Amino acid sequence: MRHISIFIIALLLIFSACKEEYTPKRKGYHRINFPKKEYLKYDKDCPFTFDYPVYAGVFTDSSRNSEPCWLNVRY
Repeated sequence: MRHISIFIIALLLIFSACKEEYTPKRKGYHRINFPKKEYLKYDKDCPFTFDYPVYAGVFTDSSRNSEPCWLNVRY
């Protein structure tokens, strides 16, 4: 009896999975327009320097456990 019920369940799964309704996806890629590459140099009060994009902002970390030169770069 157990083999018959497994066989019936398998047949139901096979026949329910086959559907003729199929919509193909168009081939294409999303276009992402980035701003022109321009950088600013960060060299304030810290023992390091780095370049960051013009459209980003550099802010000091305001959490209570932060060290003096911990920074956040926000885009």
